Amino acid sequence: MQKKIATGVLGVMMVMALIGCGKSADGDVYTNMREGAKSKLVSLGDYQNLSYTMETATITDEEVEEEIESELEWYEEYEEIDRTTAEEGDVVNIDFVGKVDGEEMENGSAEDYDLELGSGDFIPGFEEQIIGKEKGSRFEVTVTFPDDYDEELAGKEGVFDVTLNKIQKAVAAELTDEFVQENFDYETVEEYREGLKADLLSSREEENRSAAIDELLAKILEGSEIKVEASDIDDAVDQLIESYESYADMYGMDIDDFCQTFFGTTLDGLREDSRSSEEELLKYDLILSEIAKREKLGITQKEYEDALTPELEDYGCESIEEYENEYGKEDYLYDLLYNKVTQYLLDYSQKEE
Repeated sequence: MQKKIATGVLGVMMVMALIGCGKSADGDVYTNMREGAKSKLVSLGDYQNLSYTMETATITDEEVEEEIESELEWYEEYEEIDRTTAEEGDVVNIDFVGKVDGEEMENGSAEDYDLELGSGDFIPGFEEQIIGKEKGSRFEVTVTFPDDYDEELAGKEGVFDVTLNKIQKAVAAELTDEFVQENFDYETVEEYREGLKADLLSSREEENRSAAIDELLAKILEGSEIKVEASDIDDAVDQLIESYESYADMYGMDIDDFCQTFFGTTLDGLREDSRSSEEELLKYDLILSEIAKREKLGITQKEYEDALTPELEDYGCESIEEYENEYGKEDYLYDLLYNKVTQYLLDYSQKEE
């Protein structure tokens, strides 16, 4: 049996493009979440007489069981079956080499690749042409790349030389105390369920908190006047794309293929789609920075060190200096300042059920 390799889709990756935190005039106190930004907060709306809604977080037993099923899917194993002809629903193990115009494609080849027939993970028409093929056979699969695929390949014909190595079925993991001990930080299935429910509840509470913060920031923004410079949005989008490029490198993918696979659009399309959200983030950062200055909520060096020190081990660092050499300082300061100011807004606003 072979451990299943989860290929999954990245879902929604929210990568915050920060311009950097800056020091206020008070010295070593960090209040500016967009240092260097040309955009200006002309006037700040009311932020002390607001209300927000927040539902009480609850998690049902059904939701816990659904999450357990989802987690167990990561621990499925593939078992080869006796049948020699591939059918829809099978997990086939294949080698393939893709060519376009007779030239081998970049990132278009793989060996020992497990593919569920009918999953829709591959280009339309690819999986269907494997159905009915014999184990051990070698054959060609011909597809036409969709119009919304990478612009260099869109509409072109691709020919894949495919070898069908194995025909397999997925074998579900069995939830036992032994399985839990081997794969999770719990001793029994019951402890695992309780811990999972607590984690889900904490996540739901954070989702509700984030929704309440978004509601408050939208209200403050509505009463504020902000002069936005296009160059700031350009810079933010550039930083966002750079972060996606690092993810693409991590996956061994070209950035265009990465955008198509995980976002269903081209690199240019992703740039354009990101502009509105980055503009909103910029406005919120300017608002939060101003509130931090007015209410003296900046992050001191001591607060920064006190917060980071207990977490150094999680980052694989022995000192703050090592952490800063590896990760920098700005992102952590940003998070501290964001959490401090948004908690202030929640504390001084009226909660409505």
